[in-house]
Amino acid sequence: MKKLSVLILALIMFFAIISCEKDKNTGSRSDTTSASAGSEGDEATVTLYNISDYDFTSVAISKSDQNKWSENLITEVLKAGSNTTVKIRIPADKEEGFFEVLAKDAEGRSFEFSYLDLSELTEKGGSISLALTEGGDGFANFSKPYVEPTLTIDSTPTKLNYKVGEEYDPSGFVATYTDIEGDVITLGADDVKFIVSGTVEITKGRPFTAAGQKVVVVQYSGLTQQFELAVE
Repeated sequence: MKKLSVLILALIMFFAIISCEKDKNTGSRSDTTSASAGSEGDEATVTLYNISDYDFTSVAISKSDQNKWSENLITEVLKAGSNTTVKIRIPADKEEGFFEVLAKDAEGRSFEFSYLDLSELTEKGGSISLALTEGGDGFANFSKPYVEPTLTIDSTPTKLNYKVGEEYDPSGFVATYTDIEGDVITLGADDVKFIVSGTVEITKGRPFTAAGQKVVVVQYSGLTQQFELAVE
């Protein structure tokens, strides 16, 4: 009976040690094992900005809920105030797009940057900035690539020929606006301004008082396009 009690006690201690070792291994990320930057998905090229005061010899990334860092993303020293391009795997699950970044300098010091939200990362890429607060806390910020805004007329109003006294009808007008983040917005006649003679805004139902060929300037968010109509 005594031998059986000793055996049971030994088994209990064995499993307790195994459990402790498991907890110890999962408590922090390993910086020696490579891991994918995101779950299975395509890669995007992003510009990595180092806006700290330190030169980094390595930069790795990890999902916030994982315990392994990726391989070193940079091939040369990323000096303070400089930037380089790196490949980042696009998260397949946008709801789990939060990451951490680990950077090291030549002296072996480690800097961890938090709050990196890659849920909006696409094949178009973007930029990641690594910064340190005065207190030494690191944070990483992702920005979409800048896109030059554009305004395009897809279809002019159906009615383009009028007689003096007839009311302006912009029905059928459709335009497309692309903003600085690449988002596309479809616009109707109610979303834009129609300007003639340089400063006169014409709206639906306003009668034309003078004959002639009219250049109609379409205005939206600081951009313009134009089309012509005729008044007899």
